[in-house]
Amino acid sequence: MRLFWLFMLVVLLPVQAAQTIHRWVDSNGIVHFSDQATAVQSAETIQVSVPAPSSTPSPQNSGDAATNNQAEGSSTSPINLALTSPLENETIRANNGSVPFSVTLTPAPSQPYQLEVLLDGATVLTLNNQLSGTLNDVARGMHQIIVKAVDGNGKLLASSKPTTFYLFRVSVVTLPKK
Repeated sequence: MRLFWLFMLVVLLPVQAAQTIHRWVDSNGIVHFSDQATAVQSAETIQVSVPAPSSTPSPQNSGDAATNNQAEGSSTSPINLALTSPLENETIRANNGSVPFSVTLTPAPSQPYQLEVLLDGATVLTLNNQLSGTLNDVARGMHQIIVKAVDGNGKLLASSKPTTFYLFRVSVVTLPKK
């Protein structure tokens, strides 16, 4: 038992000594701090309390806070934007170059939003509060489409993954000869 108390005294004594700080100002106006007592008459003794161990607080979700966040245009869960049409590596046959597209947006934003449609890296269409539309006059060949949802302030809410599709348009060169 004596060993236990001796161990505790050895462990806790430096902790207690570290809780007292001495502060003084020298003749040049420089402030000094030390954990050792000093012979300077104007030294001030400061008692420092050891803070309790901290832990990261868990987020509190009350119904009111969730309602306020949604009213401000933000939501507590991430928004998922997925392109449902055209499908990955789909071949679309349209001689007029029209490519219909549609997306799903979950959960639906409570505030107005815009969909920006990027075709081959360039914005070609912007829609207000719509989840489908048509791209017109698309050239034949391989294309990549990405759809982004943005709020009224231009903040990106969600983006679809890039989807590659192929547009087949009959040309005079490929028409069968009669």
